[in-house]
Order: sequence, then C-alpha cells, then structure tokens
Amino acid sequence: SSSNPPARLRHHVNPLTEKYAKPIELPENWVRRAFADPELPTTIDVGSALGGWILDTASADSSSERNYLGLEIRPAAVEIAVRKWELCGSPRNAAFLRANANVDLPRILSDLPLADRVLFMFPDPHFKVKHRKRRVVTPKLARAVGDHLLETARRTGRPGMAYVVSDVLDLAEDMRRVLREHSGLRETCEHGQWLAERPPEISVPTERERAVLAGLGKTSTEPGRCFRALFRADPPPPGA
Repeated sequence: SSSNPPARLRHHVNPLTEKYAKPIELPENWVRRAFADPELPTTIDVGSALGGWILDTASADSSSERNYLGLEIRPAAVEIAVRKWELCGSPRNAAFLRANANVDLPRILSDLPLADRVLFMFPDPHFKVKHRKRRVVTPKLARAVGDHLLETARRTGRPGMAYVVSDVLDLAEDMRRVLREHSGLRETCEHGQWLAERPPEISVPTERERAVLAGLGKTSTEPGRCFRALFRADPPPPGA
C-alpha cells in the first residue's frame, strides 16, 4: 500500500452534492473478492468511519460465520480503515467500501447473497434544520432496507434486523420514526421506549458509544445516554 498520508479527514460532508451523488463503480465479482466466503450472513455498518467497530467485531467473532461490511462516504476515512485492516492482517471476513448509502446501498444489498443486518450507529446528526435532509435514514432508504430484510427473512426463515443508535435524541427519534413507517419491520420496544442496552448481536461498542457512555459526548442530548431502537424483519409463519 502507499506510504503517503491520507487526505485531510473531514468530519462532515454533504451527501447531496454532485460529488457524492454518482453511484460507485463496483466490479461484478466484488463480493467474492471482498470475502473469503461470500455466502455467509453479512452485517452492514452504514457510516463505518475509521473502521474500528468493523475490525473489532470481526476480530471478536471467533466463529467466523459472519461477514462485516463497512460503508463510509468520506474517501479519506475509508483509506484509513483499509490501512487498519491491513495492519490487522487483512481479515477476510471484513471489508470496506467508499459509498453513499442513499445512492449505493440498494445495489450493495442486492449484490450480497445474505445481508441480514443493517446498522446505523451514531450517524452525522446534521443539526441545522436546513441540513436535516442530509440525514442518512430517509424514507426511501428505510423502504429499501426494510424490503430487503423482509425478503431475506422470507428466503432464509431467519429474522433480519435494522438497528439505530445515537446520543442525539432528535436524530434517534427521526430514524426510529422513519423505520416505523415500514409495515414489515417490527420494533422490539413498545410504548415509545428505548433499548436500555445494545442488542446481543452488537457485542462490541463503537468508539463513539464508549465516549458517550463515559460522558464525553459534547453534543449528547443527555450526558452518558444512548438512544437505541431495534427492528426485526420476521419470516412468514410456516405455511403462509
């Protein structure tokens, strides 16, 4: 790999600009090139930043019966994640793509043989009202994710999951509201409650979550608190 330092890493980008609106070009066999066993169930981390959660989780998954794919819109962040991946020994159950989820995720989902978990963990809040249209979990994206998870559950007989978490209440409520609109997704908490803990499928906290729980989230709505919501896409009952 190149020894040149990555370009300056921007914390925020506008996903609606022409620069990021063009679909990524992927070779037809990109999944086989990315993973040792492309047929394994795959977890997608949308907004994987510098790749820490993907690599930590792939390393902790001793069963190696799952693949982990990180999507990140910022090219410099992906470059750093790939360098970390190389330093970790290039694990063949982890991969990264530079992608704009609102443009590229439907195609990526269709290419993967078994993508059954989609995670939105601490995405950019885009605090300003005029910038909220930049938020990643849009109705269109939620429909694509929900439809895909439902079809995968029907095909495999196993439930799929969509998970959202943020320390910014307004953003968490926005993501939860949009996912609730999909009739095929079942929220696991009732009466407007938030999940108290990470679901068992998310065994490793993100770097952001560790910082928030330690009270270091400067923009947290409530110091030390994360707002989590989990949705299941259930397979149809037998005989349905």
